[in-house]
Amino acid sequence: MVGVERNLGPGYVLGERYRIDRQIGSGAMGTVYAASGIADARPVALKVIHDEHATDPEVIARFKREARLISETRHPNIVEVIDLDHADGRWYLAMELLQGMNLADDLEMRKTYEPVEMVPVLRSVLDALEAAHQRQVVHRDLKPANVFLAGSPDALAVKVLDFGVAKVVGMSAHEQLTRSGTVIGTPEFMSPEQAVGTGVDPRSDLYAVGCIAYSMLCGRPPFVDNWPLRVVMKQAFEAPTPPSRARPDLGDAAAVDGFIGRALEKKPDQRFQSAAEMRRALEALAGPADQR
Repeated sequence: MVGVERNLGPGYVLGERYRIDRQIGSGAMGTVYAASGIADARPVALKVIHDEHATDPEVIARFKREARLISETRHPNIVEVIDLDHADGRWYLAMELLQGMNLADDLEMRKTYEPVEMVPVLRSVLDALEAAHQRQVVHRDLKPANVFLAGSPDALAVKVLDFGVAKVVGMSAHEQLTRSGTVIGTPEFMSPEQAVGTGVDPRSDLYAVGCIAYSMLCGRPPFVDNWPLRVVMKQAFEAPTPPSRARPDLGDAAAVDGFIGRALEKKPDQRFQSAAEMRRALEALAGPADQR
């Protein structure tokens, strides 16, 4: 099966420390497994570098950096890193095992959110970003698949995942471990400055939050196309359709359009300037009863 590493099936014990239970996901850099600690039976999620990248120094350095960034940015709304190690010829990252689903899968099922339902989810995302941005860390790949909805509807715990392509503001291009000319991010949730390859800062993440909000309200991102490059160009140069036009039944259309419009401004100076500022504007969409 593509994405399943050599010999890492259910029951395999990695480094005499973690027993693999099942595969739960796979990405460009590694595969994620549900596992349990041998010593304490603690359930964990193991992210293991793909075999083809096992000796690639750039991938390994990026993997280590992800672990360090998450560990240093401890926050209830950022997935917890438990362990980073090398065993059986593989680098792996052990994280808390979350129960629930990511926002992308949730949107596949429910299609849209009402503004009042959207607020607590994105408030938590912005809380996580505020902590990351205070440490000069820009996520650069925020999207519904990297927002995890854990717990229950009555006790929702939102976690931001995957800091594998995060940028530390002020680091050199060499230190960032990204190749010159490489576009980082997911086209449908990419800021205009990422699209054209200019410098990113925390406001680039806030643009991505705006794209996520649009997806939650309208059931699709602000820009879609069969060709990813066209989406990238739309992010850079095309104005989005206001949510109230994409979804005529949307309540408080003026407030929602205003929030999304500012979040998706092409020029960073015209967007929300911090996660805290964006959170205050977001909370106004739900009314006083939902504010904390």
